[in-house]
Amino acid sequence: MWYPARTQTAPPIGGHAIRKVPIILLILLAALPVGATGDWSHSTVFGDRLGWVHPLVNYSFDPIWQRNWERHLLRGGGLRTTVGSVSTYDFFTLMTVNVDQPLAGPFRFIYRGSWREGLHLDEDLQEHWLGFEMAVAGPMGLHLQVHPTSDKEDMDLRAGVVLVDATRERYLRLSLRLDDFLYERKNPHGGLSESESVGVQWEGRYAGDRWEVF
Repeated sequence: MWYPARTQTAPPIGGHAIRKVPIILLILLAALPVGATGDWSHSTVFGDRLGWVHPLVNYSFDPIWQRNWERHLLRGGGLRTTVGSVSTYDFFTLMTVNVDQPLAGPFRFIYRGSWREGLHLDEDLQEHWLGFEMAVAGPMGLHLQVHPTSDKEDMDLRAGVVLVDATRERYLRLSLRLDDFLYERKNPHGGLSESESVGVQWEGRYAGDRWEVF
């Protein structure tokens, strides 16, 4: 006996289901394992903890030198530097130049130059601050310093008050620092700053008979 074949027809795929296809494909693609990449030669040193400790232990300034540096910071001038090899290909460099020179009348010339560069640092630092200090009354004075650059839009400024004793070995210098304070007026593209880079800096030293804080 012969029976007619039964056929079934699938319902048509709706537009909503079609729109889900790209989403499903993206999910599957994200779930695929990513092949491991080889180590980059410039970053392998960061896997060694000694790469961070080495410059701090071997090339830091002697504590006695640091003490003397802080004691004479506002009364004269000085130069300190340390340079050493931290890996086969890299040096660590730290250099500071300080000038605090009396001028005519109540004025003093101030200069502070810093150069810090090393593999364990996020970025290199090169700064040159110069300016003046003016005695106002007794132990109190005012100071103004600028960090000049070739691009005027990148110039920084710091200003504040200074308190010193007769020897200038005990002191407190407070500064309000403004970074890129000429940006809106000096950048060639008419750019505007969405926020101001403002901070407070201080340098201080106080000493008793058997102790010092700096």
